[in-house]
Amino acid sequence: MLANLLLVEDDPEIANVFCDTFRHEGYAVTWATTGLERWGNITSSTYDLVLVDLMLPEMDGLTLCKNIRWNSDLSIVMISAHQEEGTVFGEQDFWMDTEDWVILKMISKSANIKTELVYMSIVFSSDFKGEVFTLDILEDAEVETLDTNFSGKEIELEEMIDILGEGVLYVPEGNGITIDHISLIEMDAQTNYVDIAYKKDGIAFITLSIISPATDDIEEQIELFGNDAEEVQVRNQNGMYINAKLLQSLVWNEDNFQYNLDMMDPSLIVDGLLDLTEAMKKVE
Repeated sequence: MLANLLLVEDDPEIANVFCDTFRHEGYAVTWATTGLERWGNITSSTYDLVLVDLMLPEMDGLTLCKNIRWNSDLSIVMISAHQEEGTVFGEQDFWMDTEDWVILKMISKSANIKTELVYMSIVFSSDFKGEVFTLDILEDAEVETLDTNFSGKEIELEEMIDILGEGVLYVPEGNGITIDHISLIEMDAQTNYVDIAYKKDGIAFITLSIISPATDDIEEQIELFGNDAEEVQVRNQNGMYINAKLLQSLVWNEDNFQYNLDMMDPSLIVDGLLDLTEAMKKVE
């Protein structure tokens, strides 16, 4: 046998095509309909390669890939073909290199527009000459220098008070939920951005992002996301719930902080996210 492959695909017709093709070429193929179905084998590195469908029940393909990468160096290939009419994402097919998380090919269709992007060659260590990034600017153009040197570093929970201010909230640990890491992104002199990544029972669960001061108008954000967003009440504040294929998130402003609670575990529903917000407490 050439290699031992795991196919994670919930559609039997698609799975049969993959299995028949690879077995004909001499590969051993195991089929699973969900990522949790073969999780024990994945973490023990039984397989040489995992092919993962993006749209899966219980745990979506992107979350599965992230959990695999946290636990092993197993090679992953993502496969997808799905359609979203009247939404931000449209219809997308893409191929990804999961070692460096680079999209190698993408075909996107939205309304009557089709875009195809293919990288024929990628060299991560290339040396570019300075003139490659030189731009001829008109003599009467006004030039303004923007600070876009975002920096990120890991911080402790207690440091959030000095960085973001008194009264900042977080989801406390408990019931299997633990804080994996906290990252600070210094956006500019006036704005700070903190990400708190959580796991539950060792698997990615939620990410809480906090911006100080709050920068976005919730009503404008709802209009931007269109059919993928709806207005909800979060901790007695006007907020929005984004329910797109690749993003499920609660967003609200409270006490001059903007909170984004992103769902990493697809078994969560909006009521579960809302319950987590009610359990939030101030950082001490």
